[in-house]
This record gives sequence, structure tokens and C-alpha cells, in this order.
Amino acid sequence: MKIQKQYLTISSYNRPGSTRPKTTAVACHYIGNPGTTAQANRNWFESLSKTHDTKASCHYIIGLGGEILQLIPEEEISWCTNQANSYTISIEACHPDKTGIFTKATYQAYIALCADICRRWGLDPLNGGLIRHYDVTGKICPKWFAEHPDAWEQFKKDVAAKLCAAENGNPETGESDDKETDVGKTDTKKPGEQKKSGWQKENGGWRYYQGDTGQPVRNAWHKDKDGEWYWHDGAGFMVCETWKTGVDGTWYYLGADGRMKKDTWIIDKGNLYRLNRDGSLFQGELHLKTDETGALQANSALT
Repeated sequence: MKIQKQYLTISSYNRPGSTRPKTTAVACHYIGNPGTTAQANRNWFESLSKTHDTKASCHYIIGLGGEILQLIPEEEISWCTNQANSYTISIEACHPDKTGIFTKATYQAYIALCADICRRWGLDPLNGGLIRHYDVTGKICPKWFAEHPDAWEQFKKDVAAKLCAAENGNPETGESDDKETDVGKTDTKKPGEQKKSGWQKENGGWRYYQGDTGQPVRNAWHKDKDGEWYWHDGAGFMVCETWKTGVDGTWYYLGADGRMKKDTWIIDKGNLYRLNRDGSLFQGELHLKTDETGALQANSALT
């Protein structure tokens, strides 16, 4: 992870230069202008020292390509998260369109930066160490995480996994595994007791038990014998009708039956999304045409 230090000029309008009394969380934001670059936004923050248009800044900006700019030393206050400025390190992230969804590169850099800050400041990403601007003021920021609570919870888990990997000497991994995972390593069954195996309906939901361990898949992907992918939460239950990231930060959508959707359209919260043939979210320019029935068909750019 490379960080470019481009510190702002000290000014009461963007970098007050004062030290925070404490640091208890990383405040996650998104840039309000879709498609703009990290450098352009950094330059706008810098301009406030002369224009005095408003008071605003942040500690870091993550660009569309995953580049990271540091604008203010971490121990100083930024003008970014309202009443939480006194105890947070703030991160703004660029995004390509009005949905607020991040590119793979931005998402991966966001995870890495948050994990690194949490490690150095002793913060727990799953227990208050990560907050959204939305959690402080109710502002829809970051938009994708505010409108998709499941995506926010997954982001925190991805940061926690990255942090755990770094603490165990493997900083290059840590995101949720994108393969069938044998999660339950310990056999807690009594001698002679039959282990559970395969799909089991329990407490109103579905779990998948690994036959060799008798333990359900947890916080991991599971590929069944038909080649269908499912995601299971921390309690082992199959999740449905939500977005989930893979190990490389790519977004996938889980349907009402829990299966990862592929080569189709998804309408979520009034927005239309296209999924590639491998199930990954399509991002980029898309040309459409109708078939003989009048149904829309995507171009061959899909993978």
C-alpha cells in the first residue's frame, strides 16, 4: 500500500493544525461528486485556505484507481465528520457514478488503509473502530454503505480479516475467502454422535455442514455440487437478496434463493445493475439492443 503525502496548508478553513485529544474510530466517507479524481478533490480542499468558501478537509482520499493521498497528519483534526472530528481519522473515497458504489481498486485500498489505521491505533473494526458519516449525522455518506447496510457489515468484516492477516504476518491476504471453506476446524461432537452434513434447515434458515467436520460454513463462500455459489454469515446461515464482495473486491448479488446471480439484470433500491456471466458486477460502458421479442440484450463486452 503506497500513500502519497500531500499535506494541506495550515488554515482554519481546511487544516486547523490542532491535535485530537483521542482517537477511537476511523470515519468512512465518500466524495460527493461522482467521477472526480483524488487529486482534484485534494486540490479543492487546498483552495479553501484562500477562497474561505467553507470549512472542509479529510485525512485521506482514495482515488478511482486505488491511489491514496494523505492530506493531514493522522494526529491532527480534520474538518470532515462534524462532532466526531475530535476522535476520528477521516477517509474520503472516490466513486464512478451516482450509485456510490466503489471500484474494485478503491474498495481494496479502502480495506487496506482502514486495517492499517486500526492496527496502528489499536481499533477494533467490528466494535466501533469503523463508523460511517451516516452514523454520526444521518447524512447518506458513504452512499453505498448507508443505503446497503449488509455491504457496510461486510466491509467491516473484510477490514477485520485484513487486520487479522496482517497481525499474523500475512498482510497480502485477509479478505473473505472466495472458495469453498472448511471453517469448523474443531470437532465438538461426542464419540458415536453422527455429524451433520450438507444442507440443514434450522431456526428458519439454511446452513451447510461440511461432512468431514460436522461444522457449518461461516463467514465464507460455499460452492455446491451443481457449481452454484452461496454466502454464509457468521452464524452459518445462507444469506439472500444482498450484495457481497469476493476476495478481490468484486461485487456479487445473492438472489432470493441464496444463489449468486449470473448473466442477468438486478433492480436494487430503484437502480438497475448488470451482472456478468461469472456473476461479477459489470462496471463500464454498456451498449444494449433488443432481441426478436423486444427484450433488452447486453453487448459482448460482458465477461
